[in-house]
Amino acid sequence: MGDPGQPIRLRSSARTNTGKLRDNNEDNVHLWSRDHLVLAIVADGMGGAAAGEEASRIAVETIQEGLADPVTAETDPQMFLDEDSLTDRMRHAIRTANLTIVQRAERFPEFKGMGTTVTMVMVRNTYAVIGHVGDSRAYLVDGRDGHIIQVTADHSFVQALVSAGHISEEEAEDHPMKNVPVSYTHLTLPTNREV
Repeated sequence: MGDPGQPIRLRSSARTNTGKLRDNNEDNVHLWSRDHLVLAIVADGMGGAAAGEEASRIAVETIQEGLADPVTAETDPQMFLDEDSLTDRMRHAIRTANLTIVQRAERFPEFKGMGTTVTMVMVRNTYAVIGHVGDSRAYLVDGRDGHIIQVTADHSFVQALVSAGHISEEEAEDHPMKNVPVSYTHLTLPTNREV
């Protein structure tokens, strides 16, 4: 994050909800903040019962480990990473989490089919780097007028149809395959974004 923008004090909070369809919550959230830096990770598990919970837990813990060197965490190492280095580190952490989840599912039959979405953001002052996999979205909410902008695109079959111009956004809303994921051979993380 080469130019961190205007120095400001960041405030953050996290909250999750089981929703209307399930009794258990398969979400896992991590929020780490200092005065001018916030790392937020949300993983929405899938696979039912313990499997989704396990996948989201593995994702968050693996990403935490990949982004925070335990020896230097107190000196905020991310404060000194340039945008490309931070993006590479985020990408590597997500890939490592994915590999760990796949290996766990192969070793334990009760976790077969488990998976999770991941949406994460590293905010430093007025700039953010966002990484995500799946259909859990990141939004930018204007604190002055409440205007909301979606800043990520779903990694789903239906979003691929919309992006290719085969169906409209309105048709995607009720499409029967709207939650079917697509596989990616590599992850792309958006570049620095001023917030």
